[in-house]
Amino acid sequence: MEPIKYQGIDPEAIIDIQVSGHFYKRIVNALLILGDSKTPDDFKKTLEGLKTDSQPKDGYELNIHILTALVYEIESKAKAQNKLKEITFDPETEKFT
Repeated sequence: MEPIKYQGIDPEAIIDIQVSGHFYKRIVNALLILGDSKTPDDFKKTLEGLKTDSQPKDGYELNIHILTALVYEIESKAKAQNKLKEITFDPETEKFT
């Protein structure tokens, strides 16, 4: 059998992408949904693993690590580009302004 060739991304490559605020919110929402799928203690343990840079133990932890890293990178770039703004959330109406 011949080797399979395909176009891929070098693991060492750094790729600049543009992300909309709406897409960012969807990523954060996905992270929150994952958090809600486990007990608060399990979610907290997973987040503690991020602090200690431990390897994810399963797919759940891997997804939390990936989404958290992505959210952090987006927020860091937004801050560097002065694209952060104060947002207010009203718990009574559940609306953001």
